Amino acid sequence: LFLITKNGKEFDVPFIMSRIAVNTLVEDAGEVGFELAELEHFDLHHVTSKWVSLQQMAELYGVDQKSGTGENAIKLWNEGRLDELKEYCWQDVLTTEQVFLKWKELHIDTKTGENPS
Repeated sequence: LFLITKNGKEFDVPFIMSRIAVNTLVEDAGEVGFELAELEHFDLHHVTSKWVSLQQMAELYGVDQKSGTGENAIKLWNEGRLDELKEYCWQDVLTTEQVFLKWKELHIDTKTGENPS
């Protein structure tokens, strides 16, 4: 398995692991959290020299953008609009995947001059 995120190393993974521990969502919460932490993880946040949002990366690479922001996701949750929240989250996943694939396609190793893919 391979995990691709945008700012997941600092936010998503620690947040998910803490929620698993607090809510004991599965019988073996510790094992699941450990397995998540041990996955090979590529964080798009670490390939930018300054804060660049996933939306900005998607626009730059010319890939589909998601319909909202994380702030909108909180609002959808608070309003019980779970179908819309599910759609937003799915768009976030697809946008992250498309940005990663485009980045990988275009990335040139500055030391070797080669594309590592």
